[in-house]
Amino acid sequence: MKLRGRGIRKVDGFGMGDHIVTFKIQIPAYLHPAQIALLKAYAKTETDTPGTVAGINKTDDGKQQPNDQ
Repeated sequence: MKLRGRGIRKVDGFGMGDHIVTFKIQIPAYLHPAQIALLKAYAKTETDTPGTVAGINKTDDGKQQPNDQ
């Protein structure tokens, strides 16, 4: 990601350089039961993201419905 004008001052003294940001994402291969419980608890508090958590479907409007599948 490039943040234009957010880097260090240019050598000639006029303006700022660009700040280059690199993200390194590492996905864990295994989660401990405590980590799984924390992720599920966090997912249950989300209201603006539709999806399924532990058999409960969340609709686009934030309501919860049991998963009948």
